[in-house]
Order: sequence, then structure tokens, then C-alpha cells
Amino acid sequence: KVNVPELPGASVYKFSSDLAAFAVGKSGFGIGSVDGTFRLLTPGGVIAWQDSGPGAADVVCALQDRNGKEYWAVAYNRINVPDYINIWRLYDSSGQKIAEYKNPFHRITTIFPFRNPQTGDTGFIAGCSGWMALAFDLTGKKLWQFKCYHNMISGAAADCDGDGKDEIMLSPCSKKELKPMDVILFRYEGEHILHRIICKKYNQLTIKGDGSYNAKE
Repeated sequence: KVNVPELPGASVYKFSSDLAAFAVGKSGFGIGSVDGTFRLLTPGGVIAWQDSGPGAADVVCALQDRNGKEYWAVAYNRINVPDYINIWRLYDSSGQKIAEYKNPFHRITTIFPFRNPQTGDTGFIAGCSGWMALAFDLTGKKLWQFKCYHNMISGAAADCDGDGKDEIMLSPCSKKELKPMDVILFRYEGEHILHRIICKKYNQLTIKGDGSYNAKE
């Protein structure tokens, strides 16, 4: 049991746009907003630096290398427009942009750190709604990519078995995130069937398939 005193609420900074993402780092608070602005705020509420991207800054992750140097990875997602471009940017603690990656796999849904087994240093993984997870080092170099069925919404990395290497856990969509064009496997009269969701209205899904129990997709 921990006795945490109740503190009065205090306004640290007022934003002109809805907030989309929040992360805590060594130097302060990383805050992304729907208008595409990412801000690093000091604990006193002063803007240390900020940057803007082509879409909502809705995924934010604070990173540290083995020497304690801080980095920030921010995804800017621009969706529901014909020419959408989704990117992530990697910044150092002063706001200098180190790398930028234009993502061809639709929306970037999560970014989380992991330890690179080759170097022992920190890297990060970006999960995408296009069924893909991509790993990068802190220079922005892509290390590998992995296909993940279906849309990846979260992930984490930790050395679970004590062998000195991180195990990576990827989470696909849950029932709440099911949407049109997702392929689902369900059981019907003792058989497993693959169908695609073609319409969603409230909590009712309309699905369509060829009816073959042996079909694979």
C-alpha cells in the first residue's frame, strides 16, 4: 500500500486543439495534438520545443539510449483523404529531427522501445494498421519488418526468459476495433469459417464469404 497525497488540480498549459497522445520522458512531457503539433513541455509547463507534421500527432514515445540520451518518436497520421501520407519522425532531446520515415502500410498505430540484440542499444518498433511491424534503430535505420495479422494496435518488449534478448509482444485488433474489410475467423455449426466484414452498423457486422469451409485467405 502506498499513501499518495491528493494534490489540487493545476493548469500547466492550455491547448487550442484536442490532445491525441501523451508520453513522459526524462526531460518532460511529450504531447501530440489533433492539429498535427507535437510539443515537449518541461515539468513547469514551458515549451522546450515543438514541431508540426502533415497529420494528427497521435502516437508519441520517449526513448533513451544506453548512455541516457533522450529521443522522441512521433507519428503523424493523416487519414480519410485521397492523398494521405502517414509518417514518423525521430527527434533528439533538443528537437533536432534525426530521421523521417514515410509509412506505406497505412496508419501508424503504436510505437514502443526494444533492445537491439546486435548492439545492446535501444531501438523502437512502429506498428501499422497495414498488418506490419517495423523495427528501427536510433539513427532511423530500418532493421527488419514483420507481418502481423490483423491491424496491430499495441505492443511491448521485455526480456521475459532472462536470455539477454527482448521478446516482442504484438497485439492485433480486439472485438471493439473490428471494422469493414477485416477478415475474421469464426465458428459456425462446429466448423471454422473465414469471412470478410463488408459493413458495420452500431454493433452489428455484415460479413461475406464464399461459404467454403476449406477456403484459406
